[in-house]
Amino acid sequence: KNKLRSNGSRGANPAQEDQASFNSLRSVELVDADPLDAIFGIDRYEDISGADRIPIEVEVFNGDLKWSKYPVMVGHFKHDGIVSAESAIDRYLDNKLSERHLMGFYPGDIGDQEIIYDPQNSPIGTVIIGLGDKEDLTGYSLARSVEKAMLKYAVFFRDNKMDMAHNEEVATSISTLLVGSNYGKLPMKESIRSILLGIQDANEIIDQFDSLRRITKVEFVDYYEDNAYECYKVLQELRAEKNTVDISLKGDIT
Repeated sequence: KNKLRSNGSRGANPAQEDQASFNSLRSVELVDADPLDAIFGIDRYEDISGADRIPIEVEVFNGDLKWSKYPVMVGHFKHDGIVSAESAIDRYLDNKLSERHLMGFYPGDIGDQEIIYDPQNSPIGTVIIGLGDKEDLTGYSLARSVEKAMLKYAVFFRDNKMDMAHNEEVATSISTLLVGSNYGKLPMKESIRSILLGIQDANEIIDQFDSLRRITKVEFVDYYEDNAYECYKVLQELRAEKNTVDISLKGDIT
Protein backbone atom coordinates (compact mmCIF):
# COMPACT_ATOMS: atom_id res chain seq x y z
CA LYS A 1 0.00 0.00 0.00
CA ASN A 2 1.51 3.27 -1.12
CA LYS A 3 1.15 5.91 1.59
CA LEU A 4 2.80 8.66 -0.42
CA ARG A 5 1.62 11.04 -3.05
CA SER A 6 3.85 13.13 -5.26
CA ASN A 7 2.48 16.55 -6.06
CA GLY A 8 3.05 20.24 -5.45
CA SER A 9 0.48 20.67 -2.66
CA ARG A 10 1.45 21.21 0.93
CA GLY A 11 -0.63 20.64 4.04
CA ALA A 12 -1.70 23.02 6.77
CA ASN A 13 0.70 25.16 8.74
CA PRO A 14 2.09 22.94 11.55
CA ALA A 15 1.58 25.77 14.02
CA GLN A 16 -2.15 25.36 13.47
CA GLU A 17 -2.17 21.66 14.28
CA ASP A 18 -4.21 20.76 17.34
CA GLN A 19 -2.01 18.88 19.79
CA ALA A 20 -5.02 16.95 21.03
CA SER A 21 -5.64 15.52 17.58
CA PHE A 22 -2.01 14.36 17.43
CA ASN A 23 -2.77 11.84 20.17
CA SER A 24 -4.88 9.82 17.72
CA LEU A 25 -2.75 10.22 14.58
CA ARG A 26 -1.22 7.19 12.93
CA SER A 27 1.31 9.26 11.05
CA VAL A 28 2.79 12.73 11.11
CA GLU A 29 2.24 14.65 7.90
CA LEU A 30 5.07 16.34 6.09
CA VAL A 31 3.49 19.74 6.14
CA ASP A 32 6.16 22.38 5.66
CA ALA A 33 8.53 23.41 2.89
CA ASP A 34 11.60 21.79 4.41
CA PRO A 35 14.42 21.34 1.85
CA LEU A 36 14.44 17.61 2.58
CA ASP A 37 10.79 17.45 1.49
CA ALA A 38 11.73 19.15 -1.76
CA ILE A 39 14.35 16.48 -2.45
CA PHE A 40 11.78 13.71 -2.10
CA GLY A 41 8.87 15.77 -3.48
CA ILE A 42 6.32 13.97 -1.36
CA ASP A 43 3.40 14.37 0.97
CA ARG A 44 1.77 11.57 2.89
CA TYR A 45 -1.77 10.39 3.36
CA GLU A 46 -2.75 9.44 6.89
CA ASP A 47 -2.29 5.72 7.47
CA ILE A 48 -4.76 4.25 9.94
CA SER A 49 -4.45 0.54 9.28
CA GLY A 50 -0.91 -0.38 10.34
CA ALA A 51 -1.55 -3.79 8.75
CA ASP A 52 1.71 -3.85 6.78
CA ARG A 53 3.90 -2.20 9.39
CA ILE A 54 7.01 -4.03 10.63
CA PRO A 55 7.53 -3.68 14.41
CA ILE A 56 10.56 -1.71 15.54
CA GLU A 57 12.86 -3.62 17.90
CA VAL A 58 13.22 -1.56 21.08
CA GLU A 59 15.42 -1.93 24.16
CA VAL A 60 16.39 0.17 27.17
CA PHE A 61 19.96 0.77 28.35
CA ASN A 62 20.57 2.08 31.87
CA GLY A 63 24.03 3.61 31.97
CA ASP A 64 26.43 6.19 30.60
CA LEU A 65 25.47 7.24 27.07
CA LYS A 66 29.14 6.75 26.18
CA TRP A 67 28.38 3.03 25.92
CA SER A 68 25.32 3.36 23.70
CA LYS A 69 25.30 0.83 20.87
CA TYR A 70 24.52 3.33 18.11
CA PRO A 71 24.78 7.08 17.41
CA VAL A 72 22.83 8.89 20.14
CA MET A 73 19.92 11.13 19.25
CA VAL A 74 19.74 14.26 21.40
CA GLY A 75 17.57 17.37 21.21
CA HIS A 76 18.64 21.01 21.15
CA PHE A 77 16.41 23.99 21.89
CA LYS A 78 16.79 27.10 19.76
CA HIS A 79 19.04 29.76 21.35
CA ASP A 80 20.30 27.34 24.04
CA GLY A 81 23.89 26.52 24.78
CA ILE A 82 25.27 22.98 24.81
CA VAL A 83 24.29 21.66 28.22
CA SER A 84 23.51 18.50 30.21
CA ALA A 85 23.68 15.22 28.24
CA GLU A 86 24.41 17.17 25.07
CA SER A 87 27.52 18.56 26.77
CA ALA A 88 28.61 15.02 27.70
CA ILE A 89 28.26 13.92 24.08
CA ASP A 90 30.33 16.94 23.06
CA ARG A 91 33.15 15.90 25.41
CA TYR A 92 33.06 12.29 24.27
CA LEU A 93 33.16 13.34 20.61
CA ASP A 94 36.13 15.70 20.99
CA ASN A 95 34.12 18.95 20.99
CA LYS A 96 32.62 18.35 17.55
CA LEU A 97 29.26 19.69 18.74
CA SER A 98 30.59 22.91 20.26
CA GLU A 99 32.68 23.54 17.13
CA ARG A 100 29.54 23.48 15.01
CA HIS A 101 27.68 25.60 17.53
CA LEU A 102 30.42 28.24 17.47
CA MET A 103 30.44 28.26 13.67
CA GLY A 104 26.72 28.99 13.63
CA PHE A 105 25.30 25.93 11.86
CA TYR A 106 23.72 24.03 14.71
CA PRO A 107 20.20 22.53 14.78
CA GLY A 108 17.62 24.68 16.52
CA ASP A 109 14.35 24.79 14.62
CA ILE A 110 11.97 21.86 14.31
CA GLY A 111 13.15 19.77 11.36
CA ASP A 112 16.81 20.82 11.69
CA GLN A 113 19.35 18.06 12.23
CA GLU A 114 23.08 17.36 12.29
CA ILE A 115 24.69 13.93 12.05
CA ILE A 116 28.15 13.16 13.42
CA TYR A 117 29.51 9.66 12.87
CA ASP A 118 32.84 8.58 14.35
CA PRO A 119 33.11 4.77 14.60
CA GLN A 120 36.46 5.03 16.40
CA ASN A 121 34.89 6.88 19.31
CA SER A 122 32.47 6.14 22.16
CA PRO A 123 29.67 6.78 21.54
CA ILE A 124 30.13 6.23 17.82
CA GLY A 125 28.25 9.37 16.91
CA THR A 126 25.21 11.53 17.49
CA VAL A 127 22.12 12.84 15.75
CA ILE A 128 21.23 16.31 17.01
CA ILE A 129 17.66 17.40 16.33
CA GLY A 130 16.21 20.88 16.62
CA LEU A 131 13.40 21.31 19.17
CA GLY A 132 12.44 24.91 18.45
CA ASP A 133 11.59 27.18 21.38
CA LYS A 134 11.32 25.46 24.72
CA GLU A 135 7.86 26.89 25.44
CA ASP A 136 6.47 25.57 22.14
CA LEU A 137 7.62 21.94 22.19
CA THR A 138 4.81 19.42 21.71
CA GLY A 139 4.70 15.72 20.97
CA TYR A 140 3.67 16.60 17.43
CA SER A 141 6.67 18.85 16.80
CA LEU A 142 9.06 16.35 18.40
CA ALA A 143 7.78 13.58 16.11
CA ARG A 144 8.24 15.84 13.08
CA SER A 145 11.83 16.62 14.01
CA VAL A 146 12.64 12.96 14.67
CA GLU A 147 11.08 11.98 11.33
CA LYS A 148 13.21 14.45 9.38
CA ALA A 149 16.33 13.38 11.26
CA MET A 150 15.78 9.70 10.49
CA LEU A 151 15.27 10.46 6.81
CA LYS A 152 18.55 12.38 6.83
CA TYR A 153 20.18 9.47 8.71
CA ALA A 154 19.11 6.99 6.03
CA VAL A 155 20.39 9.28 3.28
CA PHE A 156 23.65 9.87 5.17
CA PHE A 157 24.59 6.18 5.29
CA ARG A 158 23.55 5.62 1.70
CA ASP A 159 25.47 8.57 0.29
CA ASN A 160 28.69 8.10 2.25
CA LYS A 161 29.25 4.69 0.64
CA MET A 162 30.51 3.09 3.84
CA ASP A 163 31.59 -0.53 4.17
CA MET A 164 28.22 -1.95 5.13
CA ALA A 165 29.78 -5.18 6.38
CA HIS A 166 30.89 -3.15 9.40
CA ASN A 167 28.18 -0.47 9.42
CA GLU A 168 24.99 -2.27 8.42
CA GLU A 169 23.53 -2.53 11.93
CA VAL A 170 24.48 1.07 12.72
CA ALA A 171 22.86 2.32 9.51
CA THR A 172 19.54 0.76 10.51
CA SER A 173 19.63 1.48 14.26
CA ILE A 174 19.61 4.49 16.57
CA SER A 175 20.17 5.13 20.26
CA THR A 176 18.18 7.96 21.79
CA LEU A 177 17.85 9.91 24.98
CA LEU A 178 14.39 10.66 26.37
CA VAL A 179 14.28 13.79 24.25
CA GLY A 180 12.03 16.54 25.59
CA SER A 181 10.99 14.68 28.74
CA ASN A 182 13.12 16.57 31.25
CA TYR A 183 14.19 20.06 30.29
CA GLY A 184 11.49 20.14 27.64
CA LYS A 185 8.80 19.22 30.17
CA LEU A 186 6.98 16.68 28.00
CA PRO A 187 5.54 13.73 29.94
CA MET A 188 7.85 10.76 29.46
CA LYS A 189 5.17 8.73 27.67
CA GLU A 190 4.58 11.57 25.22
CA SER A 191 8.32 11.85 24.56
CA ILE A 192 8.79 8.12 23.96
CA ARG A 193 5.65 7.80 21.86
CA SER A 194 6.59 10.82 19.74
CA ILE A 195 10.12 9.53 19.13
CA LEU A 196 8.77 6.17 18.00
CA LEU A 197 6.08 7.78 15.84
CA GLY A 198 8.72 9.93 14.15
CA ILE A 199 10.86 6.88 13.40
CA GLN A 200 7.85 4.86 12.25
CA ASP A 201 6.71 7.64 9.93
CA ALA A 202 10.22 8.05 8.52
CA ASN A 203 10.24 4.32 7.77
CA GLU A 204 7.04 4.66 5.76
CA ILE A 205 8.84 7.12 3.49
CA ILE A 206 12.12 5.18 3.45
CA ASP A 207 10.26 2.08 2.29
CA GLN A 208 9.33 3.89 -0.94
CA PHE A 209 13.00 4.13 -1.96
CA ASP A 210 14.98 1.00 -2.83
CA SER A 211 18.29 2.66 -2.01
CA LEU A 212 17.39 3.57 1.59
CA ARG A 213 17.42 1.36 4.68
CA ARG A 214 14.68 1.58 7.31
CA ILE A 215 15.37 2.00 11.02
CA THR A 216 14.79 -1.40 12.62
CA LYS A 217 16.26 -1.00 16.12
CA VAL A 218 15.95 1.71 18.76
CA GLU A 219 17.88 1.83 22.03
CA PHE A 220 16.54 4.21 24.71
CA VAL A 221 19.32 5.39 26.99
CA ASP A 222 19.22 6.97 30.44
CA TYR A 223 21.84 7.22 33.16
CA TYR A 224 19.34 7.14 36.03
CA GLU A 225 17.86 3.80 37.05
CA ASP A 226 14.41 5.16 37.93
CA ASN A 227 14.12 6.86 34.52
CA ALA A 228 15.23 3.69 32.73
CA TYR A 229 12.64 1.59 34.54
CA GLU A 230 9.89 4.13 33.91
CA CYS A 231 10.87 4.17 30.23
CA TYR A 232 10.65 0.37 30.12
CA LYS A 233 7.21 0.48 31.75
CA VAL A 234 5.99 3.04 29.18
CA LEU A 235 7.28 0.86 26.35
CA GLN A 236 5.38 -2.10 27.78
CA GLU A 237 2.22 0.02 27.78
CA LEU A 238 2.76 1.17 24.20
CA ARG A 239 3.39 -2.39 23.05
CA ALA A 240 0.14 -3.51 24.68
CA GLU A 241 -1.88 -0.63 23.23
CA LYS A 242 -0.90 -1.31 19.59
CA ASN A 243 -2.87 1.72 18.44
CA THR A 244 -0.13 4.17 17.49
CA VAL A 245 3.26 2.46 17.35
CA ASP A 246 4.25 -1.12 16.58
CA ILE A 247 7.22 -2.32 18.63
CA SER A 248 8.82 -5.48 19.89
CA LEU A 249 10.45 -5.01 23.29
CA LYS A 250 13.61 -6.70 24.52
CA GLY A 251 12.98 -8.71 27.67
CA ASP A 252 15.27 -6.92 30.11
CA ILE A 253 16.90 -3.56 30.73
CA THR A 254 20.60 -3.75 29.94
